Amino acid sequence: MHEAAVDWSDPLSAAAYKAWHDHLSHRNDVVEPRGDNLLTLTTTSSDGVVLQESLTVRASDFHPVKRRVQFDDHEVVEIAELAYEVVPWSPAVDNWFEAITPSAGVATDIPSPLLLSRVVAVTPAELDEAELRSLLALQQLHADTERIEVVRTPKGIQVQGVVDTDERKRQIDLQLRSIPHVIPGISSYRDLDSRPSAQSEIHSLASVSVDAQPGPIEKYCEEKGWDKDECRKISYDLLNSSTIIRQESHKIASLLTEFSSNRPLTLTAESMLNELILQHGSGLTAAMQQQQRTLAISGFTVSMSEQNVTAFNAGTLVAVAQHNLDLTKELTYAGDDRSRPAESIFTDLVGSLAEIGTAASGIAAAQQHASVSSSHDPANKR
Repeated sequence: MHEAAVDWSDPLSAAAYKAWHDHLSHRNDVVEPRGDNLLTLTTTSSDGVVLQESLTVRASDFHPVKRRVQFDDHEVVEIAELAYEVVPWSPAVDNWFEAITPSAGVATDIPSPLLLSRVVAVTPAELDEAELRSLLALQQLHADTERIEVVRTPKGIQVQGVVDTDERKRQIDLQLRSIPHVIPGISSYRDLDSRPSAQSEIHSLASVSVDAQPGPIEKYCEEKGWDKDECRKISYDLLNSSTIIRQESHKIASLLTEFSSNRPLTLTAESMLNELILQHGSGLTAAMQQQQRTLAISGFTVSMSEQNVTAFNAGTLVAVAQHNLDLTKELTYAGDDRSRPAESIFTDLVGSLAEIGTAASGIAAAQQHASVSSSHDPANKR
């Protein structure tokens, strides 16, 4: 505990915490109210083996009551005050202490009012909030489209991945270290280049040539007499919108599956979950609108009519989004003699986009109903 500047004669010392805090060259501080008239200062840093420390004090007199130290090996040490009060001296108080015997000459040790515990796991509610906070942080940093993975473990949330530059790595790392129970593991391509490369498993390469024919959309454009650049733009817009539709649908479905209604969430976690779903829903809507405009330019109109949405769920949304992407690939990629006419694929694509709209509406309605039900459930107000 020397690295954490914990003095066992006074482990809750604010001065010791300050000494550790002030020697850090890279640090980030967050102060949060904890209820019951408590304030918690959390300091995260990339210096040394201590990833994060927090000190909780009473807001009324700033008396320290708890200290938490998180190491880079995922171990956590918590020091908490069991009791603190000033009482008048009376004969009854003598019973709290052992008598001084003449043979001893000194008083026996007074039982410490401090409790030291080594924590090997955090609560599911804390993990929920940590995971959702990390996902929101990545979303705000526009890092959710990078090669980053959020992994939930019994000891905390590990965020791993590779980004382009060291500066980008520091930006994401600093934001994630401010979140309790989150352990960043972000690398840059420079980090990867500095590591010894593994022995290649590829022993030989075979080359083949394919005599590809124009894709269905190219034939369609030729028949319409459209410019090749315009045709390429239509192909790009369709592929781009389909890819985003698939990504956003998958993220919404993953959130709904992991944080299902069968598992109660704290109000804070539920609020963050709704915000994430709302943001991904906005991305999904924007991509759908882009594809709708592109289909209209191509001569096909999508009717987003209201349908019965009660049968749709997260799995349905992913399935129809994947079908939409498959149809776009079929339309734009190089074809052969067995390729379907573009008009047939366009027609299926129109129907696919309408199905996505219906599935998304069904999920939105279900979420709204679940949110209203949860707000009236006293067991969830914690």
